[in-house]
Amino acid sequence: MNEWIGYHTSHLLTCLTRTFFSSIFQLLKAGAYPSPLNYHGFPKSCCTSVNEVICHGIPDDRKLEAGDIINLDITVYLDGYHGDCSEMFVVGGREALDDDGAKLIQTTYDSWLKACEFVQKGRHYKDIGAIIEDHIVDQGFSTVRNFCGHGIGSTFHTNPSILHYRNTEPQGQMAPGHTFTIEPSKYTLARVFDNERSPLLSDSLRVAYLFSSNFQ
Repeated sequence: MNEWIGYHTSHLLTCLTRTFFSSIFQLLKAGAYPSPLNYHGFPKSCCTSVNEVICHGIPDDRKLEAGDIINLDITVYLDGYHGDCSEMFVVGGREALDDDGAKLIQTTYDSWLKACEFVQKGRHYKDIGAIIEDHIVDQGFSTVRNFCGHGIGSTFHTNPSILHYRNTEPQGQMAPGHTFTIEPSKYTLARVFDNERSPLLSDSLRVAYLFSSNFQ
């Protein structure tokens, strides 16, 4: 997984089209299958979410531009299990990004780290949300409530639901062997639109989206 993300990352600065990421992903070796392909009708093998696209972006022929924030979300099915992995990048590097964009990304990353540090046997899944929200609100951002992290394994999406805001939902406690994702998405205040598959923020605002699969 990390090798493939690293391979794609090396091509970001050339501003190749996002269709490239989808097509090259088809070449996965070792018998892996791209989990998103045909999942509830999803037409591509990975997700490429750029700027105001919150998540589940469909790769297309739009060329990436300097300063674009892109999330590359890759999931494969191998040996009976799904592996969910995502990274966030800035096309052109830090110098191509304005200060507000840099703060958005850093805040998202820091909230994710704080949530990961909380992961421990016996702790409640519901408490992850408060940790994330408390951090990002102080920085002037809001957390996306329309989507959440999730359990993953032999099933692509399963319990528990990992909410990224303060909540009292009874999601249970962490235990050895549990595998789940923490996927904080941060943005400045805006409405969320749904264009059937890829949710968007209004007014072309940007979103930072990051997650990893965490193993207990």
